[in-house]
Amino acid sequence: MSEFDEDNDAYDEPEESYDGGADEETGADEGDDEAVQSVMLVTATPLPLERRRLDDDPELAQGAIVGTFLGGRLIARSVQDSEWTPEAEGDVFTTPRQLVYLGREVEGGTIRAELCALIPAADIPHEPWQGPPENDALVLLGIVVRLPADRTRDDFAEECLDHFETIVGAGAEPVADRVLRSL
Repeated sequence: MSEFDEDNDAYDEPEESYDGGADEETGADEGDDEAVQSVMLVTATPLPLERRRLDDDPELAQGAIVGTFLGGRLIARSVQDSEWTPEAEGDVFTTPRQLVYLGREVEGGTIRAELCALIPAADIPHEPWQGPPENDALVLLGIVVRLPADRTRDDFAEECLDHFETIVGAGAEPVADRVLRSL
């Protein structure tokens, strides 16, 4: 059973809200010869995410490596402030969240996507003297890539959907781990 909203299979009309499906935009500055394709995908249902600090990299003196896990599997890594703790995020990740995939093709055919969690405005922590936030927020969980050698589809949007389904499903392996292992 898919975790995605498959009612929206039109890839050419961007959506204004995060209601699932895939959106493909082609945008270029005037005078630009090449158009950039981008796709936004969102899980139809919230998923239980866990964030925890990974082993620190000695080369990274000013930050902490934070992993995001889905069903016990690492799906993304990011660098946070060196003082980061799960408690610092409050209750933001104690509730399941929708995942957002913002994919773009980069030089050489690699797909580079920002994997984010969608946090509803009502759940965003704020100080008592501040008014509640008016807009939902995207929290960057990490950058995920699909190498050209791993691509299986000719259509960019379909390839992004396959990549996202692989991340959310059980088939994802962090590319960095695979590349390091092959050295």
